[in-house]
Parts: sequence; C-alpha cells; structure tokens
Amino acid sequence: MFPAACLGLTVLIGGRPERAGAWIAIFGFVATSLIGVTTWHAFEGRVFVIDVAVLVGFWTIAIKSNRFWPYWVTAWQLVGVFVHMQSLIFVDTYARPYGMLSIYLSIPIVGLIGWSAVHYKIRKHIAA
Repeated sequence: MFPAACLGLTVLIGGRPERAGAWIAIFGFVATSLIGVTTWHAFEGRVFVIDVAVLVGFWTIAIKSNRFWPYWVTAWQLVGVFVHMQSLIFVDTYARPYGMLSIYLSIPIVGLIGWSAVHYKIRKHIAA
C-alpha cells in the first residue's frame, strides 16, 4: 500500500525527475512481479537483471537531474545489486536475509521518491 501511494502521488504531483524515478520503480515492481515466485536460496538472475536495469535508470536521473534525492535512491539500489552479487560469492546463501534485503530496500527508495515529489510541489507553490 505504501509503495503504491508514494508512486501514485509522485506521478500526479512530481516534477520530471520525480515522475521518471516513479516510473522506473513501477517498472521494477511490475517486472519482478511477472517473474513469479522466487525462493531466494540461490542467485536470482532474473531479479538481478531487473535490479541492474533499475539501477541504470536511477543513475541516469542522478546524472541528468539537478536534484539531490536521485543520489540516495541510486545508492540504495546499488546496495540491492550488491546483495545479489554476494549470493554469487557465497553459494550457501541464507534465503531470509537475501530476500529481505532485496525486497525491503525498495521501501526507502519509494518513500524518498514520494517525499521528493511533495517537496517539489511545495517549493513550486512557494515560488509562485
């Protein structure tokens, strides 16, 4: 519920970088959902590819934007990619921490994107 509310709000009131970030996050959620059930007992290659694509999208926003939030979002997404990589290094991966870190890193990402949209709207309203 929280991710959907944040991303929906961002699409409605955010600036161009915020909306782009929201659509990238939505792509990540939908693409991961279409994969189906993952066990997190071994390297999840398909989820890794999606997470790398999302990382590239956030990174592109960070490079092209004059906002600061994309750097934080990109950093959190990079941590998510590193979580996948550790499962390649340590073959006997513990499923629970791997899955939790991969999934729950999206919460601060969408929260920050939503907050940045509200912040953008407030700044725009004050400046007018």
